[in-house]
Amino acid sequence: MKNNLFNYLSALLFVTITSCGSTKDASINNTRWELNEVEGVVIDYIVNPKAQIFLTFDESQNKFSGSTGCNTIGGKLTTEGSKMHLADIFSTQMACPKMQAEREYLRLLETVDNYKLNGKKLILYQGTKQIASYTRSKNPVPPIPPATKPN
Repeated sequence: MKNNLFNYLSALLFVTITSCGSTKDASINNTRWELNEVEGVVIDYIVNPKAQIFLTFDESQNKFSGSTGCNTIGGKLTTEGSKMHLADIFSTQMACPKMQAEREYLRLLETVDNYKLNGKKLILYQGTKQIASYTRSKNPVPPIPPATKPN
């Protein structure tokens, strides 16, 4: 009886530990992250209703890229554990309606210092303040351009 209980508890512990470990979805890399909200405001593609606002990350090359719904953006990425820093952010220079919303979004990205990944949801923070939340997309990941500012 004790042996059966021990085997049962051992199996339960093994399943619990392995289910909490990393999975194929436990990375921010090679994923298109589509914006849901910024500072608690749900995004309805305010820059361009037909375009999606998204980010992609490549930790191996220390860079990120994405779209504001109008302009393509990119920059340097630094991560260590749950810490994240987006730096040297650049963008193409298309003139679009609601450019103030785009500028504010880029300004907020510069303040990010940590993140949490929970399944299909990515949340960017500044300290404990939620900056933006994203959902893992089923759309393909676009190529990430070099993390340098255009001339």
